[in-house]
Amino acid sequence: MKIFELRQKYKHFGFDGEEIICHTLGIDRAHLLLSGNDEISPENLEKTEKRLTQLSEGEPLQYILNSAFFYTREFFVDSRVLIPRFDTECVVEYAVKELKGGGVFADICTGSGCIGLTLLCECENTKGVLLDISKDALDVTKINGERLGVCERFKALEFDVMSDACWNTLGKFDLIVSNPPYIPTEDIKALSKQVLKEPRIALDGGFDGMDFYRKIIEKSRDHFTRGVNIIFEIGYDEGEKMKTLADTLGLNCKIKCDINGLDRVALLKE
Repeated sequence: MKIFELRQKYKHFGFDGEEIICHTLGIDRAHLLLSGNDEISPENLEKTEKRLTQLSEGEPLQYILNSAFFYTREFFVDSRVLIPRFDTECVVEYAVKELKGGGVFADICTGSGCIGLTLLCECENTKGVLLDISKDALDVTKINGERLGVCERFKALEFDVMSDACWNTLGKFDLIVSNPPYIPTEDIKALSKQVLKEPRIALDGGFDGMDFYRKIIEKSRDHFTRGVNIIFEIGYDEGEKMKTLADTLGLNCKIKCDINGLDRVALLKE
């Protein structure tokens, strides 16, 4: 089969289908458009069509390709971790400002490591502790740490946010960043087919979506070098709930929006 014939056969997949074709054949989009008469080897054709079948079954593109871009860098991802989102990049932007002079940070619920590892890449004089309850997720974190060349600057630790014993093992940090599960339990069932392919443990934030925020704030207060300094990703409709929670606990809270003008980041300090 020729490239243009393959494109025509699967044109209903649009951009995602073409991404799979390019990635599997090892070509760029210019080659895809200009070299349509090139023959595809039987091995590559079989692999491409297998991936396109996965796409038709609702598998996220990033899992099919084991690839997601975040803050200009490519991360390995699979079904063990949440797929990095563009919206989360604004968390990194605020964290970089806090760490511009160096320091030690914790990235809680790190998943693929996209936040913590990006901070290490962007802030030369930093070290990090990347924490997650899932050993499988931490294996992905380590893969990405190796790819980015920052393994010597972080520790990846299995960590249950809800466990007092785990918190007792932590030291102190200049900053804690976290993109924890924050979707209310009842809202999970309404998510798209693709999102439901992602680990539920990385999505479910409890009855009101705030379970992890409450616990992290409560247990982290004695783990800062110079007073509470937390940056959270939050849901688009959680800004007021976060302000109320922070006020109840005697903390200052600023809510920042993402590029779409939606609440996305909470900055908490004493």
